[in-house]
Amino acid sequence: MSVIELPKVKKTINLEGQKQFFYGLQVVGLFLCFLFLVLGQILDSYFINFYILRNLYLLLFFDFLSHLIFVSLPTLSDLKKETGIFSLLLIDSIVYVGFLYYFIAYRPVFIFLLFLNIFLTGLQMGKKRAFWIALWASYLLASVFILDVNDLNAQKQISFILNSVSFFAVGWLSGHIKTQIQGLDEEVKSQERNVEVLKKFNQMIVENVGTGLMTIDRNRYITHANPAALRIFNVKSLRGKPLKNLILEVDEKVKTDMFLEGAHPIKRYEVIYKNESGYRQVLEFVVSPLKDPERGILGAVLMMQDLTELKQLEESLKQKEKLAAVGQLAAGIAHEIRNPLASMSGSIQMLRDTLPKESMENQRLFDIVLREIDRLNGLISEFLEFVRPEVKIDQIVDLNHLLEEVLDMVKVHTGLRKDVQQKRMLNAKRPILAHYDKLKQALLNIVINSYQAMEKETNPELVVQTYDAGDKVVVSIKDNGLGMSEEEKAKIFEPFHTTKPKGTGLGLAITHKILDMHEAQVIVDSEKGVGTVFSIEFPVAHDFLDKKKIGNI
Repeated sequence: MSVIELPKVKKTINLEGQKQFFYGLQVVGLFLCFLFLVLGQILDSYFINFYILRNLYLLLFFDFLSHLIFVSLPTLSDLKKETGIFSLLLIDSIVYVGFLYYFIAYRPVFIFLLFLNIFLTGLQMGKKRAFWIALWASYLLASVFILDVNDLNAQKQISFILNSVSFFAVGWLSGHIKTQIQGLDEEVKSQERNVEVLKKFNQMIVENVGTGLMTIDRNRYITHANPAALRIFNVKSLRGKPLKNLILEVDEKVKTDMFLEGAHPIKRYEVIYKNESGYRQVLEFVVSPLKDPERGILGAVLMMQDLTELKQLEESLKQKEKLAAVGQLAAGIAHEIRNPLASMSGSIQMLRDTLPKESMENQRLFDIVLREIDRLNGLISEFLEFVRPEVKIDQIVDLNHLLEEVLDMVKVHTGLRKDVQQKRMLNAKRPILAHYDKLKQALLNIVINSYQAMEKETNPELVVQTYDAGDKVVVSIKDNGLGMSEEEKAKIFEPFHTTKPKGTGLGLAITHKILDMHEAQVIVDSEKGVGTVFSIEFPVAHDFLDKKKIGNI
C-alpha cells in the first residue's frame, strides 16, 4: 500500500470491446435478413418461388460461411485481420442489397443496414475504408435501380442520389468519430502513464527518504512502513501489527490526539524506546491525520526520527561546558591551595617531632591532620590532571592487549573483591590510535567502578567485550551491580558528583575527558538493581589518521 494514493483514471473507452460489439451488430444484421426471409416464406406465397429462395439462401449461406471461416482462423496479423473484416463488410453489403432487391416493401430497413455497415466500417477502419464501402453500396444500389429500369422514376432517382450522398456523409462522420475516439483513448493512456510515473515517483520518495514513515488505520494497525522506519525499530516488517505492540506510549497519544473530537491536527512527541536487545533510543514522532474529504479521518501518518545520537551530542556538549568551567576554576584554585598546604604539612611535621614521646594523643591528632593534608594534596593533583592540556594521540594500540592488562591489574588490586568472575570476549581485529597510558587509566577507572558497584552482589560478574562494528571498534564493560537511576546516570560524568563515601567525584570526569580526547563515544545503559553497561566506540586507526591529515592541511 502506498502512503499517498493518487486518484485512478477510469478507462471509459475500449476500442477492442467496441470492435467486438460492432462485429456482433453485423451478425445481427445478417440474422435480420434471415428472419425476413423466413417470415416472407410464411406470410407471402410469392416466396414459394424456388429460384428466388435459392438466390437469397445462397447469399446468406455464403455470407455466414465467410464469417465462420474468418472467426475460425488462427491468430492473424493486424493487417490481415483488417483486410479480412473489410472483405466481410463488402460481402455484407451485397447481401443487404440482394434482400433490398427482393423485399421491395422493406427497402428502408435494408438501406438502414447499409448505413449501419458504412458506419461500422468508419468506426473500425477510418474514413478511407468507409468511403470505399459507401462507394460500393452506391454502386450496388445503382445496380438495383438499373435492374428495375421499368419502374424507374424521378422520385427513385432523387432517392438514389440522396442515399448515395448520405452513404458518404455517414462514412465521413463515422471516420471522424473514430479519430475522436482514438484521440481520447491516447489521452487516457497518456494520463494513465503519467499517473503510473507519479505513483512510482511517490513510492520512490517514500522508500528512500531518511525519515521513518508509517501509516496506521483508525484501529491503529500499521498499514505501511518505509525502510527507514524498519531500520529504526530493527525489524523486517511492521505491516498489519498494532501500534500498541510496537510503542504503547505513542499509541495512547495518537488515540487521544488524532481520533477524538476536536483533536489537534498535528502533534509532536518525544519518547524513549527500548528494543528487544535492551538498547534505548530517543525517538521523535510527528503525527498528522490521514484525511479523506468524503470519509473523514481514515488513519494517521507517523514520521519518526532517531534522536539518540543528537541527544548524546547535546549531553556531551553540556558536559564539556561544565568541565571547561570547572577546569578554569580548578586551575586557579589548585595552585593557590597547594603552596599553603605544603607549608602547613612541613610545619605540623616539625611540631609533631618536638612533642614528648609520652603525649600519644597529640601525636595521633597531628597524624590525622597530616593524612588530611595528603588527601587534599591528592585531590588537588586530580584537579590538575583534570584541567591539564590534551596529550598527543599518536600510538597504535591493540585494545585487546590493553584490556588484558587492566583486567589482570584489578584481579590483584588490594582494595577490590577477588571473587568477581571475569568473562573476556575480546574479538576486535583492528587497532586504534590512542595514548596508551591515558587510555589505560580511563578504562581502569571504569572497571574499578564496576567492581565497586558489585561489592554487595552475591555472584559478581564482569563481562568485557571488544568487537568491530563498521568503521568503529567497540568496547563493552558490563557488571551486575547496583545499577543507576536515570537521574544518577545523567550526572555520572559531572565533576564532584559521587555516590561513594570517600569519593572525590573526579574519577569518571577525568575518564570522560580522556575518552573524549580519543574521539570515543560513550553510551551508558543502566537499570537500578540490574547492573550497568558502558559501551565505548572508538574510531579505527585509519579513519583517525585521515581526520588528522585533513586537519593539518
